[in-house]
Amino acid sequence: MWCFKRVFRISRKEHKTNEEVLKAADVTERLLDQLIKRKLRYAGNVIRGSLGHLLHLALEGRIEGQRGRERPKRSWTDDIKQWTHYRT
Repeated sequence: MWCFKRVFRISRKEHKTNEEVLKAADVTERLLDQLIKRKLRYAGNVIRGSLGHLLHLALEGRIEGQRGRERPKRSWTDDIKQWTHYRT
């Protein structure tokens, strides 16, 4: 946000909200949307890689044993499945 404020010469004394600055910059894409796109693109690159590659093994790897009784942890693939609406 400070980059946009410098470009538009908005001082800190003006107390503009982030929404006002984004509206002035005419930015519609949010940071979370960019992160989702980058994570999906990276997942595609890893999946297309060779099956014996270390990144692919880390992505698809499973650990033997059982988890504790607390809430299940979210994994990296859980996000990918949710964002792509993948059903197994």
